[in-house]
Amino acid sequence: MDKRVRETRKGILPVLVLALLSKRPMTAHEIVHELESNGIRMPIGTIYPMLKRLENEGLVISRRRLSEPRPQKEYVITDEGKKVLTEMSKLLRNIFEAIKKLLWESRG
Repeated sequence: MDKRVRETRKGILPVLVLALLSKRPMTAHEIVHELESNGIRMPIGTIYPMLKRLENEGLVISRRRLSEPRPQKEYVITDEGKKVLTEMSKLLRNIFEAIKKLLWESRG
């Protein structure tokens, strides 16, 4: 994968993870499943370092979900994570509008 593509994914995927967690707490496997069901492929080994970074930044917290047959770690968005999600959503909306105008509509 090209370095530019990796860097773009690295910047956007955390926003998508925060968006998912704004709906409900999820385990890493649930996050990966939701991303894949929306056309975003993410290996399970990639999600853990990202979640750890988000946790270190205070954007998510982790807690134990008591479930059968063993407890699982689930992630919950924090108030700070919600603020960052709002800011990033506005920024990405503006960027996507510019892409739409500059790349797709100009070729029409």
